[in-house]
Amino acid sequence: MVNNKDITEMLRDAYQPELIEDLQDKVQSYAPFVTHIEASGKQVEFNSIGSVEAGFRVGKWDKKVDQEPLYGRRSMRPVSLALSLKYAKDDMTLKGDFAAGPADFIRQMGYAFNRGIDAVVLGVVLKNMKKSASDVGRPYWTIAPSTDLAAPASFYNGAALGGIVGTTYIGDTLTTPETLDLQARLNDGTLLAADNTKAKALDLDMVLTGVIPAGYSPKGAFVLCGLTVEKVLALREAMESRNAIEPGEVINLAITPAMKYELIRDERLWNNQNGFQTLRNGLFSELLGVRFLVTNKVPIVNVGTAENPAWQFACPAWKSSEVMMGMWDDLDFEITKPEDHWGKYRIAAQCALGCARRRKETVMLVMCDAGLPAFSESDSELVKHTVAVNED
Repeated sequence: MVNNKDITEMLRDAYQPELIEDLQDKVQSYAPFVTHIEASGKQVEFNSIGSVEAGFRVGKWDKKVDQEPLYGRRSMRPVSLALSLKYAKDDMTLKGDFAAGPADFIRQMGYAFNRGIDAVVLGVVLKNMKKSASDVGRPYWTIAPSTDLAAPASFYNGAALGGIVGTTYIGDTLTTPETLDLQARLNDGTLLAADNTKAKALDLDMVLTGVIPAGYSPKGAFVLCGLTVEKVLALREAMESRNAIEPGEVINLAITPAMKYELIRDERLWNNQNGFQTLRNGLFSELLGVRFLVTNKVPIVNVGTAENPAWQFACPAWKSSEVMMGMWDDLDFEITKPEDHWGKYRIAAQCALGCARRRKETVMLVMCDAGLPAFSESDSELVKHTVAVNED
């Protein structure tokens, strides 16, 4: 049989399934951590419902007093991820043993999309942190800022990024931004200031706080530290105190690789009964009742002021059933050879997906000392990842 396919069609047939499979594997790896839903259109709307309480009867001839559950509307909008690579046939000819072929480019493209999906699910963006305006800066991940628009942001430029820790739009018109607290709530209704050195565990309102502070200790005054077993147990206590989880229910916690080994070094978790189980899609501790998502994209946030910043890791904790994730489009993949170039080939791909939390009460932040210098809030800037030029 005569082969009528050109080289670009052959390359596409060979490598498109590989890239699609890699993308599907990445999305599937989040199956234990989120709830997948069908997604289409400009946005996906879903409802949340508040809890109700059963009470005691007061006498023989009681009248029924009806309670009405509180309902909420929330939305998830898609974010477009895209990447286009080019390579020259001349490079494969002239670079000898270092020559890179299509398979190498597909592999790098897969890595890039995997990192992009992580950012969409968590709701984080890259920020170049600087000590001063003249400083070159260092990149760190941080919570995606909310838009200043009256309505949720567009499909482009990552503006609709929400995820687990980003902005979720709520209300009847789905235009009211909801963001997470970055400071713990105290029993007197105030938020724990970054410079508060006298706070203790008993001062925390474990029902209303959305944060386990970076200095948390079950005994004595708070002292800044990394991730500890005590913080994880405090997280479970807070979740159970607000009836967000049942006693034996598993919760998810995103941590950095360094935090993972901090926990593993704890001698209390060394034996088989209390230790960790390594799962295909994460690390699990039966004693703590926590499934850990180990990622370098745990956001760093400023819990101080612009003048006196205090940078801390904000490790998100959530219930899988309370975080929604949807794919709008399957991967659109192409390999082309521009007619006006002798030996140029282009590999391009794009997809659209979104993620949002269902309820604020079932997402918490466990803060950990980041050990960073006093980066300037005003001089630091978000890193843009635009991959296209808009045509006028």
